[in-house]
Amino acid sequence: MGPALAIEVSRQVEIMELKERLRQFYDVIGVQELESELRSRITDYLASSSLINERRRKGSYNLLSEQTDISHTFIWKFHTKEQAICITNMNKLANFFGVKYFVDNF
Repeated sequence: MGPALAIEVSRQVEIMELKERLRQFYDVIGVQELESELRSRITDYLASSSLINERRRKGSYNLLSEQTDISHTFIWKFHTKEQAICITNMNKLANFFGVKYFVDNF
């Protein structure tokens, strides 16, 4: 094994160890995990209902849009078409769903 490969392997091991330590404090690490978790939470939200202003309301893209201040079209495309949305909107969704995340080099 050459020196460059040894350095790369060592770096990969450090990254894996860092991710494991971060998992103690965060629900997800990285943009891909965050997107996956948010899509899962949106799916659960759409299957649920909640009491809002003394009215039972079923989860919908419009209701989620109202609660997060994100366009329902952006949410729908992100959820069903798996199109990317900006980190600002992902942050709004993460805050709404209570997802703690760590993203580096996005």
